[in-house]
Amino acid sequence: MIKSGKARAHTNIALIKYWGKKDEALIIPMNNSISVTLEKFYTETKVTFNDQLTQDQFWLNGEKVSGKELEKISKIYGYCQK
Repeated sequence: MIKSGKARAHTNIALIKYWGKKDEALIIPMNNSISVTLEKFYTETKVTFNDQLTQDQFWLNGEKVSGKELEKISKIYGYCQK
């Protein structure tokens, strides 16, 4: 079976960044922050899972990735496949 998903993340620049957390458990920031999202600048990522493949494959900007870089991304694949 083949499953795939695609996500787009826009660039976000923090102008004033909060420091510290008021509540660690709820991850509530100590102070407010101000940021700007740039609509025209983004990254798109597509992930496809194919249970017929015998090993992970990864391409970045059209080039196949291997070695330690592939090992790192394979760990993330494992989390997504569960």
